[in-house]
Amino acid sequence: MAEDKEQEKLVEAVYAYAAELAGQGKSRRQIQQALTEKGLDAAAAETVAGNIMQAKATESRKAGVRNLIVGGLWCGGGTLVTILTFAMASGGGGGTYVVAWGAILFGGIQMIRGLFQMMAG
Repeated sequence: MAEDKEQEKLVEAVYAYAAELAGQGKSRRQIQQALTEKGLDAAAAETVAGNIMQAKATESRKAGVRNLIVGGLWCGGGTLVTILTFAMASGGGGGTYVVAWGAILFGGIQMIRGLFQMMAG
């Protein structure tokens, strides 16, 4: 039992170290090399590096989807406000309307950022 807990802590430490390296922008090969330098055998280092890079890609895709949705809501909301206020202003009595360019621009940029995150992941 105690041996299993020690081994589990060791595995967690290895993955934490590999995740830290990935967070620093290290490549899969660099992570493998760093792990083997720390004493891990080549096959285990390859497995850990692969798992970490896959997890990083998955998180990037999730963030991309989230940014795409939030950006779409901002852009769509800004467009809707612009259309509705223009329609009310162009009615029989005239009036002023709002061009929600900030929301449209912010949403569009966030959508593009989300697309790039999804493609990178």
